Amino acid sequence: MTFGQNLRYYRRACGYSQARLAALLYVDRSALSHYERDRVQPSIRRTLQIARVLGVEMEALFDERPEAAAAGVKRGNGR
Repeated sequence: MTFGQNLRYYRRACGYSQARLAALLYVDRSALSHYERDRVQPSIRRTLQIARVLGVEMEALFDERPEAAAAGVKRGNGR
């Protein structure tokens, strides 16, 4: 899976909407949408921030099979 697909997978696993995750990351929802569609690659700093908010290791965002690491994903406050 691509970075964007993994980002979407973990965002949904945490129960976050794009708007909620974008707010937690202090980015526009459109930026998050671009990340999820693989149109824009976030900086390493932003990628680390995304991983922290989602409760996963940064490497998991680049894994071809994110479901293997999903057991440790923290649940968010919902949408």
